Amino acid sequence: MVQRSMQQLQRVLGNNDNKKDIDLPDPADETSALVFESATAAGSCFDEMLGHIRPTFRDFLVEGPAKRGPFKWNMGLLQGSGVSILHASYGASFTYTPQKPDESLILRFCGEGAAKTRIRKAEVTNVPGTAVVTSWCDMGRTAVMAGPEAESCASSAFLVFDPSVVRGCMQDLYDGMSLSQLELAPLLDLGSSTGQTLACLCRSLSQGMSADRFLERSPKAMALLVEAAVRLILEHTPHRLNCSPRPQHLCAVPRHVKRAIDYMQANMHTPITLTEIAAAAGVSARTLQIGFREFRQTTPLLYLRKIRLQAVRDELSSPENKLPVNEVALKWGFNHMGRFAAQYKAAYGEAPSNTIKTLQFH
Repeated sequence: MVQRSMQQLQRVLGNNDNKKDIDLPDPADETSALVFESATAAGSCFDEMLGHIRPTFRDFLVEGPAKRGPFKWNMGLLQGSGVSILHASYGASFTYTPQKPDESLILRFCGEGAAKTRIRKAEVTNVPGTAVVTSWCDMGRTAVMAGPEAESCASSAFLVFDPSVVRGCMQDLYDGMSLSQLELAPLLDLGSSTGQTLACLCRSLSQGMSADRFLERSPKAMALLVEAAVRLILEHTPHRLNCSPRPQHLCAVPRHVKRAIDYMQANMHTPITLTEIAAAAGVSARTLQIGFREFRQTTPLLYLRKIRLQAVRDELSSPENKLPVNEVALKWGFNHMGRFAAQYKAAYGEAPSNTIKTLQFH
């Protein structure tokens, strides 16, 4: 089912009235680019096409085909809260370059033909079965290439996720870093699990924004779909923070993980639960567990045990401590003395009583 959804997503539907003029992707062809509703505009003039695009995508420098003559095209433009989507077929090659880049997140799915895009210092080739994933800030010149045959075309779907949505996700996941700082791996294989899931999300967005535009009547559903697509990219597309191994100093800890740690440190002497920690962090227990596994290589409760054990050790090691081991352990949330002693020894290689003896010896 997921594979079929991806294949459907990889289809650009043309306007049936124009199929005699240009060989547009066949709706029955399961290997084309992105599934969208029928094109809403078509023509045979390059400048006319630009007139349809520029109200939404103003800040581009566009260079037309090298050869003068008719330029067959059709396209559909979808605009919704948090995302704009352009799907189109072109009868000849041309180039475009962003002029005023911002922190928008860009996705480009290739249907037919190919496109070469300059991203940071490398040139990336977008062919059917792949998607370009990048920050608008990192995106340079793109050459859209139709085939050499007269009847060939290039087709694609171009999604722009608004900077406000991207910033919100970046703030939550990476403590407010900018999207361009992540240095996203620019090419996504649509046959991968991430690629298939992202394709299904984009297909749902495009269908909900087309035809009767039912997502306009469900703004929360629209917002959730847009955020899900952005988060999927930020969490599962390789980038400088999630490529392993990664230097610890590059790991920007998400805000919800920091809030959880602050809550645990303030309340580790009381009997707190995972549900309470997650609530204090403002996320679900599952999201909290994922965050701790990724950024602390442990679980929230194991992290809580670790800082409690360290608090016990610090107090037992203090010359000012006059309390016996069991009272110090109880003070910091350990109610089972046998289990506490085993955990302490596993962590520090000695019994808690030996920590006191070592202090007394010195």
